[in-house]
Amino acid sequence: MRVLNFLNTKYRTLFGSKLFISPIDESREYLESFPHPRDNIERSYFQYRCQMLPFPKFKRFIFHVISCPILVYYLLKTFFQEKPIFKYNAEALLLFGGSIEIVPKSLAVEYYILQIPDFQQRIALTKGDRAFIRKLIKRYPFYWYFIFKCTLKIAMFSYLIQSYSPKALICSEEYSFTSSVLTDYCEELDIVHINIMHGEKLFNITDSFFQFNRFYLWDEFYKDLFIELRAEPSQFIIECPPIMLPWEIRNIKKSIDYTYYLEGIEDELTLVSIRNTLFPFCNAGFNVAIRPHPNGLNLNKVKEKFFDMEIEDIKNIGIKESILRTHHVISIYSTVHLQALANNIPIIIDDITRPDVFNKLQELKYICLQKEHSLLSMELPFGSKRM
Repeated sequence: MRVLNFLNTKYRTLFGSKLFISPIDESREYLESFPHPRDNIERSYFQYRCQMLPFPKFKRFIFHVISCPILVYYLLKTFFQEKPIFKYNAEALLLFGGSIEIVPKSLAVEYYILQIPDFQQRIALTKGDRAFIRKLIKRYPFYWYFIFKCTLKIAMFSYLIQSYSPKALICSEEYSFTSSVLTDYCEELDIVHINIMHGEKLFNITDSFFQFNRFYLWDEFYKDLFIELRAEPSQFIIECPPIMLPWEIRNIKKSIDYTYYLEGIEDELTLVSIRNTLFPFCNAGFNVAIRPHPNGLNLNKVKEKFFDMEIEDIKNIGIKESILRTHHVISIYSTVHLQALANNIPIIIDDITRPDVFNKLQELKYICLQKEHSLLSMELPFGSKRM
């Protein structure tokens, strides 16, 4: 599955960089240029088109050229590999590698859930699956990248379904243009396709048009946001999972004054800017900690730039302990802001280190700008440490 991961990384990186520099009016105009989707296959296709928007035509062509032979390879592979061995019936499969606490309590009550974090490692196709894939090819011939990704996700789901016979598949993939196609695929097999929110969301047309049977959100705000992005309105259910509710944890000492939470994509100049911004806090006698992002892409640079500040060991200090032990949570935009607010910890939005990003947050509808917060520029210390 390395090819799929490579392609995913390429377009997510590009789309993420475009998010804060592209005029939002252009994104809205492009989003509204599509007619109302006639079915879920067209929803997936429209979402695919939105995700391809940042790519020049020649790069899209390269994606298609590369995807065609890879698609043939995987189709042939499913003919010759061993069929899945049935393990046992499972009510629901959680296709997510993070904490189980991201699952809403009502789902945990409704289903006995088995977590499968490595679900992308195995594939299989039945005769019925191939007939379903032929429908996609007939609808959108020559869009080989679209067909390739949909086929591969169907093959991943098929392996799981043959192995566990689940009643529901629970994922967190509203960003994938395969999602609506997979909803149709699951419905044909009488399986409920459920999505759960797992991270902060902004106005981004990569998350457009999708439809699941259910999508659990943390706040009504996100429902309005996704409807604006033309997702199907009837799928949404508002319910915070345990990770986004107040935590009943005691005996965690408040030992840090300010903790800065990194995104994991900061370049060297941004890290230097963050360090320079935080240094006055250290100079004034405050305890400052840096929380690297779990992806660890820039961990060496983080250690280099923040050598004289505490860098949290994310393997030994969990996110709950990290948030509960600090007096203030700082980030430019992050899920930790909402988690801190749920636990009555003040949040600070960084308006200094990347002013271009901050200035765009209101336009991109960052939820915490509508909640109680302060700005980093207003918190800079002057003189001695405050008591």
